[in-house]
Amino acid sequence: MSDGNGSAETRRALRQLIVHDLRSPLAVVLGQCDLLAMRGNLNPADAASVEAIARAARTVLELVDRAGDMLPKTEGATPSSRN
Repeated sequence: MSDGNGSAETRRALRQLIVHDLRSPLAVVLGQCDLLAMRGNLNPADAASVEAIARAARTVLELVDRAGDMLPKTEGATPSSRN
């Protein structure tokens, strides 16, 4: 049986994966969408595509944030005990 330390470390590692390894690429996607839109030289179809990509990336980012919020931030904490 585990003494609990391994599961706490696993939760911390998973939270780090969710928060950093998923959010960082999404931030790049959103940033590039913003840059493309700011240039103002996209045709309407391309502008719509860039907006669709940005919308989808924001949706995934929101899901990642929610999933990260559900994980304990400190050893022994539960999602409901953090408030």
